[in-house]
Amino acid sequence: MLIAAPMAVQAQALWSDALRIPTDPTFLTLRGQLSLDTEYTYARVGGTHTGDGPPTTSKASSNLLSETAAYGVTNDVQIDLAWAYDFGGDESFEGSGGPPVSHDDRGVTDPRFGLTWRAVDQRGHPVSVDLAAEYAPDVFAATTSTATTAGSEALGAQEAILRVAVGHQTRAFTIQGAVLATWEGDSRIRDPANGGVSTATSSWTPTAQLNSQLRFSRRFSLNLTAGYDFGSRRTVTEDDGVSYVDRPSGDERLVAALNYHFIPSVLVGGVDYSHTFFDHEQIDFPLAPASNGAFARSGDTVGVRLTYVSR
Repeated sequence: MLIAAPMAVQAQALWSDALRIPTDPTFLTLRGQLSLDTEYTYARVGGTHTGDGPPTTSKASSNLLSETAAYGVTNDVQIDLAWAYDFGGDESFEGSGGPPVSHDDRGVTDPRFGLTWRAVDQRGHPVSVDLAAEYAPDVFAATTSTATTAGSEALGAQEAILRVAVGHQTRAFTIQGAVLATWEGDSRIRDPANGGVSTATSSWTPTAQLNSQLRFSRRFSLNLTAGYDFGSRRTVTEDDGVSYVDRPSGDERLVAALNYHFIPSVLVGGVDYSHTFFDHEQIDFPLAPASNGAFARSGDTVGVRLTYVSR
């Protein structure tokens, strides 16, 4: 009893099952509620490329400020808009026998529009079920960097994501499983130096995710996510007419986020970390098999986040 009593008091101090908790994997705005999420992230990816020549190493980084606004149309329908600005990301290659080559990309990303429908609410069922769709139009021109100008952060293609998520929430813990399908349309990226255009065919990428949150109190919580992208296949044609097939076999991503509620259910700060294991990525040249190569990479991302939810 001496042990059980403090545990009972702690349980009463945690969130009620009826509440929707900001930063929880199953969070959805209520009718008339507005959510604003601002985050700065620094990402770095490094790896090696092997092929017909000497192995090369590559490094890439980005400094991204992103904003997401979500609004509850009803208690079960949410619309959202997301956009971001990269203050300067660089990419460099070394080891090909010549001097190191560097690229610099910066600018605004294409906006993203989203719609989420809570088809099943846990208030009357064992689980919640969310159906979501996201669309990013090809708004800004995608360009590569040159010796004197930075490249853009635009994708150069339309993108759409379909998502189905099933979650279960208790006072102290939430677990959610999700499957996603990402479609990226035919892309076009222009090289300002020569006016040439590189293209890539459209692709579908399926993803599986397991999301969770452990709540230590009404103020502290920890999110853990594991995800796997199953990879896709695209045919890329460079601006000089050379074509190859890009076949990434998939990648694994692990994410940890520590949250602190300055004002419970209203203002939340957080620190995020993620690591991505990029599986073997094969590059095949159908007309020149001797030029075939492969990439092996991994990446890390750290971020700070502030979330505001209107009452």
